[in-house]
Amino acid sequence: MFRSTLLRGVSARAFALVLASSAADAQEALPTIDISAPTPAVRGGQGNAVGTQDPKAYSRPNATTATKTDTPIMETPISIQVVPHQVLQDQQAVRLDKALENVSGVFTFPTGASWGASADNFIVRGFKVDRVYRDGVLQPKSFVTSTSSNDLADVDHVEVLKGPASILYGRIEPGALVNLVTKEPLAQPFFALEQQIGSFDFYRTTLDAGGPAGKDSGLSYRFNMAYENAGSFVDHADNERVFLAPVLRWDIDPSTQITFNMHYLNSYDPFVNGVPVFGKSRSVPSLPRSTNLYDSPYATVENVLVGYKFSHALNENWTFRQRFSANFLNGDSSGNFPFGSADADGVLSRGVIVERFRDTLYQASADLTGHFTTWEVKHTLLLGADYVNQAPHETYTGLARGTSINIFSGLRQGAVTPLSPAVHFFTHPQWYGLFLQDQIELPHGFHLLAGFRYDDARNPTSVTTEDGSAPKITPSHDSAVNPRFGLLWRPIPELSFYGSYVQNFGLPNGVLWQAGSVPQSLKPETAEQWEGGVKTELFDQRLTASFAYFNLTKQNVATQNPINPLLKDVTGEVRSRGVEMDVAGEVLPGWRIIGGLAFTDAVVTKDTVDSIGNPIGNQGKRFFGVPRVGGSFWTTYEIQDSDWRGLKFGAGVISRGSREGDLANTFQAPGFTVVNAMASYEWTLGPSKVKLQLNVDNLFDRTYFANTDGFNSLVYGTPRRFMGSARVVF
Repeated sequence: MFRSTLLRGVSARAFALVLASSAADAQEALPTIDISAPTPAVRGGQGNAVGTQDPKAYSRPNATTATKTDTPIMETPISIQVVPHQVLQDQQAVRLDKALENVSGVFTFPTGASWGASADNFIVRGFKVDRVYRDGVLQPKSFVTSTSSNDLADVDHVEVLKGPASILYGRIEPGALVNLVTKEPLAQPFFALEQQIGSFDFYRTTLDAGGPAGKDSGLSYRFNMAYENAGSFVDHADNERVFLAPVLRWDIDPSTQITFNMHYLNSYDPFVNGVPVFGKSRSVPSLPRSTNLYDSPYATVENVLVGYKFSHALNENWTFRQRFSANFLNGDSSGNFPFGSADADGVLSRGVIVERFRDTLYQASADLTGHFTTWEVKHTLLLGADYVNQAPHETYTGLARGTSINIFSGLRQGAVTPLSPAVHFFTHPQWYGLFLQDQIELPHGFHLLAGFRYDDARNPTSVTTEDGSAPKITPSHDSAVNPRFGLLWRPIPELSFYGSYVQNFGLPNGVLWQAGSVPQSLKPETAEQWEGGVKTELFDQRLTASFAYFNLTKQNVATQNPINPLLKDVTGEVRSRGVEMDVAGEVLPGWRIIGGLAFTDAVVTKDTVDSIGNPIGNQGKRFFGVPRVGGSFWTTYEIQDSDWRGLKFGAGVISRGSREGDLANTFQAPGFTVVNAMASYEWTLGPSKVKLQLNVDNLFDRTYFANTDGFNSLVYGTPRRFMGSARVVF
């Protein structure tokens, strides 16, 4: 296990005191403006203004994820949503699932129940998205189980590119690309310390520091750190983590920069499978929210990333960028899973899976961006290449039938018996891609986006069992050329109409493997999407809103076998279509809003087959975990003047309709609505700025299911939860 022996004996309170003492020794009276958030307005020359007075704190006019160029969202013919840093602060979002509640059509696909066990699994536009990007770099995951979630301590804002994104990023799920944009090094000294304390024994200490590294050296840095120790509303589901993220930037000359970055995560996270349905009717049992029917499943993860990004302006019109990263993921997990649903008496057969995974993920990319004009038509041309090498990826997996348990009485019976010899998986996925994109600014407010990508992907897999049998080797080699087109018309600065079409080359589906049989290589997932919509930007870019209609079809969908997690079932085709509405920004001075509403219709249009090719009969069924209607709304008001300046309060609501529990639609997760609230007060204290904040999630303590696991279980949502914080900017 990777849990630090030292950290087991250190409380979060003591840890915070040590940091505060070190900060006091190291820092003098530094400027108190929080550069990690939008800069507050200074009134009457006051250099120590409190409160976040920036009218654009809840809206960002530009984004880079959709085009890899800094393009106004109003001129991007694709749906892209941004969760700004101020929203993360106001909601005290320490994990990604909290941040993405603000985006329409994004629904949590839970795998755990502690504060930090969401494992970054989501359903977006009807499809599972379980791979997250940080600054455009793919983050690794283990082969069988999901690992711990990304930490937001070093994240400035989150960008969500709706729909397929493989054109610029390679093999990816078509629902969305979720990109965590991290904090940049700073030109001015900055130091902030925060302590959070919450329900269920939650303690978290964070540090954010930055500034120049030496006088006239061209060097600047940023350092973010977090230590967390937390319990859960579910029995035996604690977590602990340490996160470090140093960044160093060197401005070699006015046209050349290089940035070195690293992050380190050492985490111990639980996995809680929820409560299983029971009986032939697959009824939902009435069990306490604290119920844990499994024997303390866990995952320990050590994740280390090192890399750099280089940029050089060849002249005022052409810029070359190059990037490299190496990500080392090591972990162990042990957990239970249900063998089907419980019987009519509540007896549940359980499986046991033990996994060790070792993963090294290398990524490199290079691109050239140019701005030029032909016949009075402006172009932004992007051409580039990228390479991904996950070599070698090794997973050791042991599978057994565990003791049965009665879900109502907790009585255990039987003994653990191996189902098959332990298995070693060796996979070596690698791909390279070439892409070309042109953003063309036409007369009369028209903008054309056109591009294509060529992919060459290999995913050879070797399966070795410990019974001494010969390895089963499955080769895999696929290639594809996919286009993307979009047209946008902006007749006036405040309004845009757009339409787009894109194809997607999806993730490798892996291997369909059974003991005693030859492994089968599954076809890669593919997808295509039509989208059209309207965008608006009002009040000098302070408020943005969008409406989008999409029709997304995904082929060769792989779904986890409900009995054996080593097997996959193949769904021929799933179609998801619907409308999404998003709004964010400042309505009046101090009054900010963010929210979204989605109507989604996701159904199986070509039948599912089981592990030996027999049709299951799911054609026409709704895809699991996707509510027909779901949305959220969050608003805050900050007093602008008077003696109460610096006081902020807010509230929000999250609502989900009913969702199908599995692909066969044999049970449902009921809909729910929960209310959240917050209040904060910020003031100056000598040379420092102090902020106290309290958040309450699920204010009325509603009992609800966050979502289904897609097989046989439902996962409870969190009860009423308090989170208090004290933040000091020195």
